[in-house]
Amino acid sequence: MQHFFKPSCDRLKTSSLRTFKNILFGVTLLSLISGCAVRPTAQSLRIQETNFYYLAINKCKYLGHARRVSGWGGIAANVGLRNAKTAIKEDAVKTGGTHIVWTNFDIDNIPLAEAEVFVCGSGFAAPIFDEDKK
Repeated sequence: MQHFFKPSCDRLKTSSLRTFKNILFGVTLLSLISGCAVRPTAQSLRIQETNFYYLAINKCKYLGHARRVSGWGGIAANVGLRNAKTAIKEDAVKTGGTHIVWTNFDIDNIPLAEAEVFVCGSGFAAPIFDEDKK
C-alpha cells in the first residue's frame, strides 16, 4: 500500500513547489513593474494641468505640442502612461511652460500621452482657481 501513495505525495510536493515558484515570480514581477515608475522632479510638480478656458481668460502663451511614449506596455501599461505623462511635464519645464492641457492618452499598444504646453503669469505656476482674482 505504501508504494501506491508515495508517487502521489511526490506529485503533490512538485505541484506545491511549482505553485510557490509561480507566486514568487508574480510577486517579483509586480515589484519590479511598480518600482520602474519615473519620479517627477520638483519643477515638474509645479506644472498645472488645466483646460483651454482657463488659458483663454488668463491670456496664456502657447509654447508647443508635447508627445511622449513609453516602452512599458501590456500588463504595465498604466506605469508606462504615468511615465509618459511625467516626461511631458519635464519637457514643459524645459521649454519654460507652466501649464499643460492633455489632448490624448492611449494605452492600446504602446502607452502614449500628448499635451499642449503654455506659459501663464510670470513664470510660476499659479493655482488653476485663483481665489484672489474676484
